[in-house]
Amino acid sequence: MIALQAGLLWTLWSGPYGSPTRFGRLVSRTLGLSALAATVWTPAPVATLPVCHAGA
Repeated sequence: MIALQAGLLWTLWSGPYGSPTRFGRLVSRTLGLSALAATVWTPAPVATLPVCHAGA
């Protein structure tokens, strides 16, 4: 999902799919970056915490 979202963000940045207005480009890029950050941040505890507690 992270790679897909990064690819879509790259398309917004460099492709013809961006908004024709400056404000539209700013909003779409800002929302794309925040969505990418949320996609990376949300599963971070799952990836870093141990599966089980020793001694529990």
